[in-house]
Amino acid sequence: MGATALFLVSYRFQASLIHVSEEKRLRNQYQYFLKDIDFKTKMAMSLAHLVARNPDIAEAFAKRNRQQLIDLLHPAYQTLHDGFGIEQFHFHIPPATSFLRLHALDEYGESMEAYRHTINRAKETATGVGGLERGVFGFGIRSVVPVFHEEKQVGTVEFGLSFEEPLLEEFKNNYGSDLTLYIRQKPGVNRPAVFASTLDKALLPIELFNRAFDTGEVVFHTTKLNNRDIAIIAGPVRDFSLKIVAVVEISVDRSSTLALLKRYGTIATVIGLAGLALSISFVWLISVIFTRRIEEVVQAADEIAAGHRDARIA
Repeated sequence: MGATALFLVSYRFQASLIHVSEEKRLRNQYQYFLKDIDFKTKMAMSLAHLVARNPDIAEAFAKRNRQQLIDLLHPAYQTLHDGFGIEQFHFHIPPATSFLRLHALDEYGESMEAYRHTINRAKETATGVGGLERGVFGFGIRSVVPVFHEEKQVGTVEFGLSFEEPLLEEFKNNYGSDLTLYIRQKPGVNRPAVFASTLDKALLPIELFNRAFDTGEVVFHTTKLNNRDIAIIAGPVRDFSLKIVAVVEISVDRSSTLALLKRYGTIATVIGLAGLALSISFVWLISVIFTRRIEEVVQAADEIAAGHRDARIA
């Protein structure tokens, strides 16, 4: 009983330890994901500041010379797009009107004041603003910086990176985990929408999405996918204004972890059974020795009682 109890306690402790380690690993990956967004925001911000402070670019922008800006910057945009994942390179004029998209040269002129709040804030505060925001081309990691010419603000310039599959695939290649981004659908739609994913199937239960989205809680969960055991962590993703706009799900295959736990259980069982066998053998040996001794004492006592005075109890 003692050996069995020791085995059960040891096994449960090991299972708990592995579970805690697994959750810690996923929580760390969630933080890495948020830091990756922050790093890309700062990278976009540095590029926007570099462009905004170039006097030739500022002058061409102040004169609203689209062709000169294209000649100056389109080759650089192609290099940044192909080599560094820059998706948007965009100039805006007050109040928040598209002037030149180097990533879509024929699309300009529309007002974005109603929904591009990073542009509005950069214009109003005369400082750079960066973070997640939805635009015409979907969610992006965007940084917007005001452009000045002759000490007058003449507009803003923006760099943006993808917040869709390319970002998730890059993270998966670095850390070996699958990711899914969920956003809340329109009121009345119960299930969240998958915005981007490295998987073919959504794993996160609706109630866990709501907990993460509504409260900002980071939640841990285990499930199955194609007969494989999967561990999941889901946490909120915030935009430039710190408002929760999405939930990221990070998932890993638990097969190797559970195989390790099973192996430990097998080893512990063998050791426990071996210990039990040794205990039984020891008890049997001791009982045999004492039983023989008692039998000898009883036999000698019987002989003395029968009148054999020379009998001795050894």
